[in-house]
Amino acid sequence: SDSWLTVLDQYFKEKSENTDIADTAIQSVWYADYLAKRRQKKLGVDVRETYAGRGKLHETYVGNWNDGRNVRTVVHTNGFRTRIYKMAGDSLKIARKSTCIFSLLSSKIQRDIYTCPNCGSESKTEELMNGCPFCGTKFELTSYDTKLAGVHYDPVKASSSLILLLPALIIVAMFFAYAFITGNHDNFWATLGDSLFKGFIITIYALPIFIIALGIYLISKRLKANQINVLAHFVKKVDSNFSTEEFEGTINARLKGFFLADGTDNISCFTNLQPINMATLADIEILAFKHPRELDASGFFAVRSEVILEMINVVNGKLVRKQETYTIDLYREAALKTQLMSDQEIYNCPNCAGTISILNGGHCEHCGNIINMAHYGWVLGKAEKV
Repeated sequence: SDSWLTVLDQYFKEKSENTDIADTAIQSVWYADYLAKRRQKKLGVDVRETYAGRGKLHETYVGNWNDGRNVRTVVHTNGFRTRIYKMAGDSLKIARKSTCIFSLLSSKIQRDIYTCPNCGSESKTEELMNGCPFCGTKFELTSYDTKLAGVHYDPVKASSSLILLLPALIIVAMFFAYAFITGNHDNFWATLGDSLFKGFIITIYALPIFIIALGIYLISKRLKANQINVLAHFVKKVDSNFSTEEFEGTINARLKGFFLADGTDNISCFTNLQPINMATLADIEILAFKHPRELDASGFFAVRSEVILEMINVVNGKLVRKQETYTIDLYREAALKTQLMSDQEIYNCPNCAGTISILNGGHCEHCGNIINMAHYGWVLGKAEKV
């Protein structure tokens, strides 16, 4: 299906015009983008994102496979993404030298209409992004009709064709050099032609070995650059429907929410930490996950990783770009498992039995009881600068 192509085309348009991406991205990605836009508006920063493709998107590599409760589509492109930050008297352009990899999710079971778990009213999916239009209850939408789950960068900056061509050129150069060293070069052009012929003949016979070696190199390079799959592997051992892409979207949303939330925001729906004081932060992006490991936590399943963050700050009226490394912990109740349809989103307060929405945080509006949200989903338990 080419539904991913329609989604990406629309996503590029929304990002270049700096408009809402609710129709093209999963909710956690949308929420992180919403927080960033809100902070940028306060700071007077305008952000436009463009994508310069080399050739058409459908000519690139597209892979589909099962990823827990979802079908994962990964689009390896030959194009580059550029972000331009502008404010009065200053601008900052971030043009990546690595090509883009877009990840999209489609639920194995999809729904066009949702029933609000609080009031029972039915609404279309797009009407529920900011909460139920009838009672205002906010809940996560975990059924996706092909939506963007994340954008990553390919750590291999050179194209695969150039990497594959390099061994052939080396072999040709060796034959040519050998001819000159041994004195067997009566005619320069004839020697060059003979070296090219022998070199490419050997290359053709050795092509399977080159391809295997190239594949090993590319896979190891990508795994080393971003180890989210290693981090997710710890969870998949005990949770068969767990989705790696969904998890990465969740981590991005948790971190963006933590760094971009204001002091008055209720972020207890995903962390027991207080909002960090970063009023000058205009944007943040996770560049890589490093050194993932599983932690011992009685009654909880916990993982730790170092994350390399790119931060855009406004300092003395100027846009400043820097990279920082943080150690983060995420944990949830050990008995929790990912449900095939969707995780439970509305809970009853154990104190007064009133309904609690997970996106409104662990604070019961009826009796004031505070609930540990790790009993219901992933919670950010640590974010410390390395």
